[in-house]
Amino acid sequence: MLEKIAIIHSELQEGELLLLKNYFSMCGVSVYDYSVTSESGFDLNYDFDAVFLVVTEPKNRNLMLNSKQRELVEKKYPDIISIEGLELDWNQEEQVEKHLRKEFINNCLNTMLERHKGLINSNEKSDLELINEIYVKHDIMKNNIILHTFLGFPNFIRATRKSLINAYIELVEGYNEHRTSNYYWYALRHLERLINEACDFLGVDNLFDAKQASDNLIKTAEKQAENCNVFKSKIYGTAARFRECNMFHREECVEMYEKAKKYAESTAFDYKSIYWYGRSIEKHENNWSKAINFFRDAAEKNPGSYKARYKLGIYEWKQNASIWKAYSEFRKIDTILSHKYENRMLLPIEAEYLYKTWYFIGVLVELDAREVPVGITRSFVEDRKKLIVDCVRDIQKRNINYQVIFGKNCDIKSIDGNSERLLDARAALAERIQVVCKI
Repeated sequence: MLEKIAIIHSELQEGELLLLKNYFSMCGVSVYDYSVTSESGFDLNYDFDAVFLVVTEPKNRNLMLNSKQRELVEKKYPDIISIEGLELDWNQEEQVEKHLRKEFINNCLNTMLERHKGLINSNEKSDLELINEIYVKHDIMKNNIILHTFLGFPNFIRATRKSLINAYIELVEGYNEHRTSNYYWYALRHLERLINEACDFLGVDNLFDAKQASDNLIKTAEKQAENCNVFKSKIYGTAARFRECNMFHREECVEMYEKAKKYAESTAFDYKSIYWYGRSIEKHENNWSKAINFFRDAAEKNPGSYKARYKLGIYEWKQNASIWKAYSEFRKIDTILSHKYENRMLLPIEAEYLYKTWYFIGVLVELDAREVPVGITRSFVEDRKKLIVDCVRDIQKRNINYQVIFGKNCDIKSIDGNSERLLDARAALAERIQVVCKI
């Protein structure tokens, strides 16, 4: 069974990652994205059903894995699947663009099955191809990102919900007696959850019964073989998020996340289940002292988990009253994301977290400069003075990944609502630093 894959890519090479990651996730396959920086070695030591390596990039990108990194990757995974970067001509018609995306995914599927014969059967392959058709046709990747990034824009969420409903109807209409794979049934539940989340954000009734959908997922998990722990973990995690969308079942979320965490232990995906478990405890139990242990564990298992780092920073500041520790955590997020920012390769959610990080660093510096060592404060100011000016000047430039995600027909000015907030926040941060340091 295909239940877990890895996609290895350059730090600044995420358009192809997003396309594949969102597709396989919709099918119920867990995806581990391993981002390699120009300075890093290679320490990925987990086993996967298939491993992909993005080896080239569109013409307007120039950072690739170096020869030493390629050698380490291919030594660890001799059956690795090298895939060419997806090049899109922004003058193409929308349907041509979608055709290229669909063929890109199909080529990845076919190459994977040639390399790993017997991984799935012909009926399962047919289901994966149907899901790909609907995934691309209805812009599931774009809608998923909009749903979880642009919550302050109801018109976007309404359009997203409509598109997701159309995709769901088409997937249901594509049913026949041969469509019995986990991939097909998970894709239905995946769309149901996204539609319910859109309803939740809009303040309207859910279209699907959260408990029934969650119970159906759990029944699927119970039928799996003993060695399908990653798939079981994904199912229980999805079941928990289903119940989070319904206030009458939220008390059951922790139990679901506990099972997701149990099945993900000692796999490449344990940090995700740990993070979501902690988030559920924070959200539904309001128990920071318990939740923080999960966030800390997630950050230790995956040092690049900026979301876990953000939770640690907020905890140290709001709950522990330790400005210096909070400052240290926020600086780690700055380190994780700043290189991508400088190359205009931030994803929307990353831009949001980096904005919040810079904003809170400014607040902390102003709040109590005495607790932060003077040398560190001055160092921060000197490092960031020029960057903040550049931020304000460059924020109107298009982020390359926005184009890869949303396509050439997207209205960047309206879709990129975060940019205005980023601009305001950076200007405010520059002002705060000037006040603190009397610049």
